[in-house]
Amino acid sequence: MPTVKSTDETFEKMIKDNKIVVTDFWASWCNPCLMIAPHLEAISDEMKDVVVAKHNIDEEPNTPTKFGGLSPFFN
Repeated sequence: MPTVKSTDETFEKMIKDNKIVVTDFWASWCNPCLMIAPHLEAISDEMKDVVVAKHNIDEEPNTPTKFGGLSPFFN
């Protein structure tokens, strides 16, 4: 399954509707985020029971803020 775009509006439902969700809170300016992206794509292709969600923190900042910050790299 390809990665899924997560938004502030869809996040809660996505978590409730799926057993396992790996959420990547990312930004286009974040080098570690860009480096891990192909690996998350590979996981989403290989592990059919896992939903890999990508949540752009610049476009959708409310949900990441609920979890105590945007990234461990920048707190």
